[in-house]
Amino acid sequence: MKILKRILRLLCSFLILGMICHISPLPGQERQKQDQISIIDGNGQTMQVNLPVERIVVEYTDNAELVRLLNQTDKVVGVAGYDYIFQKCRRQFPEFMLLPSVGYPWAMDYEAVFGLDPDLVLTFTSQTRDKQANLPGIVVLFLGLYHPDLAFPETSAYVRGIRNLGRLLNAEDRAQAYLSWYKGVLNTIADRTGSLKQGQKPRVLISSYPRCNSAGSSYCAYSAKDTLSQASSLAGGQNLVDLLPVTNGVSLPVDSEWVIRENPDIILLHAVDDIQASGYETDEALWLERGLAEFMARPELIGVKAIKDKKVFVLDGHFRNDASGGALAAAYLAVLFHPDLFKDIDPEALHREYLEMQGLAYDLDEHGIFFFPPLAREKGLAGIPNRYPRSIK
Repeated sequence: MKILKRILRLLCSFLILGMICHISPLPGQERQKQDQISIIDGNGQTMQVNLPVERIVVEYTDNAELVRLLNQTDKVVGVAGYDYIFQKCRRQFPEFMLLPSVGYPWAMDYEAVFGLDPDLVLTFTSQTRDKQANLPGIVVLFLGLYHPDLAFPETSAYVRGIRNLGRLLNAEDRAQAYLSWYKGVLNTIADRTGSLKQGQKPRVLISSYPRCNSAGSSYCAYSAKDTLSQASSLAGGQNLVDLLPVTNGVSLPVDSEWVIRENPDIILLHAVDDIQASGYETDEALWLERGLAEFMARPELIGVKAIKDKKVFVLDGHFRNDASGGALAAAYLAVLFHPDLFKDIDPEALHREYLEMQGLAYDLDEHGIFFFPPLAREKGLAGIPNRYPRSIK
C-alpha cells in the first residue's frame, strides 16, 4: 500500500512538472518576446526591432536633433551627412562633430558602419532597400520625419516616427512632451488662420536659394506636399504651386513667364547647402543680403509685385530639414503673412524653446541667420542677431 502511494505521488509530481514545463517558455523565449517590438516605419512597412537599442548611427540633421530631444545622444556612435554637416557644425552639433563619419545619406560607407557595430541606423531618405540589403543584421529605419502633415499632424508619419523612437529608446515621456509642444504650436496657428478667406491670404511662391533643385530651370516651386508649402498653407498663405499638377517630387520647374503671370505677393527662398550663408554656424547676414539683392535685380522680375514691394525673404534650410517638422517655419510665416493676427507670437522665442528642449546652449540674440530680412518683434529681431539695426532691408 505504501509503495502504491509513493508511485501515485511520483506520477503526480511528474504530471505537475510536465505542466510547468509545457507552460513555461524555454530559456530565452520570454526575453525574446519582451525585448522585441513591432513598429510601422515612415514608409508604412512593419518592422521588428530588438531591444535594447544601445548603438545608433544617425543620418542628417533631423535624426540627430530628434535623438537629442529624447536625451539619448550617448547612444550615437557614428554620423552620416554632407561635408558641411556634423564635422563643420561646432555650434549646432558639438557632441557629434568628432564622431566617426560613415559617408553620405546617398553614398554610405557600409564597411565603416559595420565597424561601429550599431543596433540601429536612422536614415534620412525613405529609400531604404539598398541599405537594408547591404547592412544585414542591422536595423535600417526611416522614421518618416521628412513627412509631416501640418494640417493633420496626429496621423502623420512624422508624429508616428517620434513616438516610435521614443519606444525604441525607452524615452516615451520625452517624446510625448516634445509632441505636446509641437502640436501646441501648430494648433495656435491653425486656430487663427483657419477662418481666413482666400482673398485675405497672400499669394506665395516658394523656391530655392541660391539654386534651383529642378535641372534646366532657373526657377522652381516647391511641391504642395513639401514641408515649406505645408507651413505656408497653415500660416495663412495661398501657395501658387497649388495651381500646378500634383507631384511627388521635391519641386516643379517653372519659367519666368509663369512667375510674371502669377505675380506673387511674397516670394520665399529656401537657403540650402551653405553654412556660411545661413544657419547656426554664421552670424553675418552679408551673404544673404548680396544674394537677395541679386535675385531682386533680375530684369525679368522687375514688374512682379513681390519685387516691387520688397517682399522677398530667405529661410534657412533647417526650417525644412530639421526635426521641428515645419513648426518653426510656420511660426515665422504666420507672423510675416498676418502680423495683426500674431502680434503676441515671437517665432524666435519658439525657436529658443526648441533648442532648450534639446539641451543646446545657443543664444539666438547673438548668433545665427535664419530668416532674412528679419521680423521686428517687441524684444528685438526674429531671424538674425539683435545687433543689426531694426530697419535692415
